[in-house]
Amino acid sequence: MYITDTLPNRGHNRKGYDRENIGDRKMMGQGKHILVVDDNNDVRDVVVAILQEHYYRVSAASGGSEMHDFLETGETVDCVILDVLMPGEASASLVLHLKERKIPFLLISGSFDAMKYAEDNGLQFLRKPFRSQELYSSVNTALTSGEFRQAIIK
Repeated sequence: MYITDTLPNRGHNRKGYDRENIGDRKMMGQGKHILVVDDNNDVRDVVVAILQEHYYRVSAASGGSEMHDFLETGETVDCVILDVLMPGEASASLVLHLKERKIPFLLISGSFDAMKYAEDNGLQFLRKPFRSQELYSSVNTALTSGEFRQAIIK
């Protein structure tokens, strides 16, 4: 089952955010819809929370089959954040599916092998663990660069 816009904030401290900062953060997401696909509930929840704090519209799926199901609903997805190492369908196959649909994506993983694979194939990759700003910057790059058109899977 996939989740859309239903995850609560997980105790993030909002103190210190002034009106100007909140306005800047609203501009960051600009209503873009991000699908987060990760089999680890904790990681998925944190990534969703970070993106929601940047005013993205966020949906979540726990694996490749749920990603496929969600994409079949007809909802517009502007970018997919995809964990590289999950059980089930191979990430290379999932990436090809995203490329066919012309959906930008960002691969995430803590694996050095996954990082090497992404580098060798010209894929945008963010190594776990990462900071909130690194995630935001990488998503922004995926949304604005159209890198999905340049990626080649061997």
